[in-house]
Amino acid sequence: TPGMQSLVATWAEPLARAGRLLPGLQVDRIGADPLQPGRWQLHTLGAGGARQVHAGFDAVLLALPASRARALLEGPGLPAASAEGLENVEVAPCWTLMLAYPHAVQPGLTTLGPQWNAARSTHHRIAWMARES
Repeated sequence: TPGMQSLVATWAEPLARAGRLLPGLQVDRIGADPLQPGRWQLHTLGAGGARQVHAGFDAVLLALPASRARALLEGPGLPAASAEGLENVEVAPCWTLMLAYPHAVQPGLTTLGPQWNAARSTHHRIAWMARES
């Protein structure tokens, strides 16, 4: 979504300014760094099929769906236990619905719309609702 892209771009701005952000690359393999024991290297695929290796990482954080993370962690050169437990991860989608009441912020209309700011339910398919008008 445009709002989420803006948030990520804002967070990434300091890295971009420092020349440490490499957009447009896809990590297709993770491995131990053979020149720096205890560190990691990332094999990437860029535009036009360009391949690169980026090395010397202390840690790698995977913010991916379990199936994609498992594919990376089952690659060559990684301990077999790296992907342990990921095969049992179940994905539970979360749907978000946003509604706008065009008259809800008009002075004098205090009874239009819900009269609460947040609601939580443990026995319905809707688990959380918030009113932020």
